[in-house]
Amino acid sequence: MTNRAFKAAESRQDIYRNLADVQGLTLIKLNGKEPFEPKWTEIGHRDYDDIGFSDRDNAGIVCGMASKLLVLDIDDNELFQDALQTNGWDLPETFTVKTGRGGYHYYFRYPEDGREYRNRACQTMGFDIRGEGGQVVAPGSVHPETQNTYITENKTDIIAAPEWLLELAEGNHKTVSHDEEPALEDVDLDDLNLGPWIITSILEGAEKGKRSEAIWKVLLTLVGVGCADGQILGVMEKHPIGEKYREKGSDRSGWLLGQIQKARDTVSANQPKVTSDDLKNALAKSEQGDADLFVKMFRGKFCYDSSEKKWFKFNGITWEHDRCNQALNSVSKVADEYLNEAKRLSNRQDDDHLDYIKALNERYGRLNKYQRMTHVLTLAASGDKKSSLAISGDEWNADPWILGCKNGVVDLNGFANLKLTPLRAK
Repeated sequence: MTNRAFKAAESRQDIYRNLADVQGLTLIKLNGKEPFEPKWTEIGHRDYDDIGFSDRDNAGIVCGMASKLLVLDIDDNELFQDALQTNGWDLPETFTVKTGRGGYHYYFRYPEDGREYRNRACQTMGFDIRGEGGQVVAPGSVHPETQNTYITENKTDIIAAPEWLLELAEGNHKTVSHDEEPALEDVDLDDLNLGPWIITSILEGAEKGKRSEAIWKVLLTLVGVGCADGQILGVMEKHPIGEKYREKGSDRSGWLLGQIQKARDTVSANQPKVTSDDLKNALAKSEQGDADLFVKMFRGKFCYDSSEKKWFKFNGITWEHDRCNQALNSVSKVADEYLNEAKRLSNRQDDDHLDYIKALNERYGRLNKYQRMTHVLTLAASGDKKSSLAISGDEWNADPWILGCKNGVVDLNGFANLKLTPLRAK
């Protein structure tokens, strides 16, 4: 990344081009303030013309080593100034952006010292740190709520980060508590594509005697939709479902992290196992091989209704329209299988596998490109029921005596509870 000051720009496209092509920063597309591109944390630097921004797209800057960037994200300037004075910190002049909510982003160079500087939440002091695994909204973007533009306020060079900021980002400063725990993240439940029964559990909680079971079901669901530990902690801190968790006092985070890990182990154990032979066969069949793996891994989780031309996702009770493109995002998990196999073979230090390892890594790279992902999803939706995830639409239950409820399915012919299944032919 260079240290040249950003030139004045008349449009957001000019600003984005300068960020990517002159400053050498890694840019991604945003939906509002949230990353739109799958596996964005693994994206390397791209030229502006290769990203494909539209006139209305917001841009994010990937922090950490991807852009060699560490950002001080100030939300409450009064609290931050108090923290500066109390701790005796200085804030050197560097490249600065005023956010759409009136906060500030101070840009600093990410040290190339072999250490890892990650995101840190320091909200009691009015700021967060965006490092490895984080991103910030780029100047030129528009805040989705205030409609205010992120404006470059100081176009000076990006300088080295002060020592106190590095200590906080590394988790070594005395003012940071629980530095081994993930930072709490505020989650909009509407963005998670959860079933109504899970949302009800989160928002209403459960009566004593049933709280443990309710928490476990919620954890399994949140893990299943890909929530990070910090997001799950945020849900439990904010909503009634976390009442039992909050009663555990100062030890609650450790307890919950253990439960989250158990839920991850359970979800992983129930996933179909992709074998080395599966990967070898898929590698030989190009995109069709990738689609075959997707079908094996996600049968019963996604299906494609050929009559409606829509993907559906099973939420544990019913099938619902995949409005958040989770099927498309899940193609990246097929790519992960290739990468994991390459890592496993590399650990053997066996020269006989070098060409195969190279092919696995190349497939991983290709499968993380948007065009390839869409092709694979199209193939997974094509063919008969045995070889694809396609259904005709006739499979949906049309029995008028079968009543779907938020927490189950009831047979009105005798009011007998039915076993929940992903699809029940009429």
